[in-house]
Order: sequence, then C-alpha cells, then structure tokens
Amino acid sequence: MSVQPIYPSDLPKPPDNPARRKQVRRIVLEALRHASPYALPVETLQSHCNDLLRPPMNPGEWGVTEAFLAKNAFIVSIASAIDPDLKQWAITDLGKTLLATL
Repeated sequence: MSVQPIYPSDLPKPPDNPARRKQVRRIVLEALRHASPYALPVETLQSHCNDLLRPPMNPGEWGVTEAFLAKNAFIVSIASAIDPDLKQWAITDLGKTLLATL
C-alpha cells in the first residue's frame, strides 16, 4: 500500500512522478540538515531547493512536499521570536533518518 501525499487543493497540481517526489523530498531534507540546528524560513528553503532542482518546484509541488514531510514529523515548524509571521522549518531526528534512506 502506497502513501498518497496530501494535496492542498488551492495550489497548482504537482507532477505525478514518484521519482521526482523522492528527489524533491531528499533535497528539502538535505537543505534543512545543512542548516541544522537552525530553522530555515520557507522562502530561503524554497530558493535553495529551486537552485538544485530542474525544473524548479511549482507551488503545488512545494505544498504537497511540505504537507507530507510535516504530517509524518520529518520536519517541524519553528516559531520566530523576532517575527511571529515568519514561517520556518527545521528537520527532526526522524527526518534525518529518512534522509539516510533516500
């Protein structure tokens, strides 16, 4: 039984390509691992990932990846003490374990 990613309906539909999904997840987790123990703002994380991906992620692809990784506790949202509106992500120990298997 395969796990179907959560799809935010208000975003463009991402490509249905399992190899691409795996590649995007790996790059997101690698970016967060390199920043560990710090959290990365969403814009910085997306920019870093898009520098490494061809073609770059569309908003739907980012939404599916973000939702899947957060739902399965591979990444965690970190509140900013300076800017409460800033959305940041950090990798969890479970995310580091997943990254080792990708």
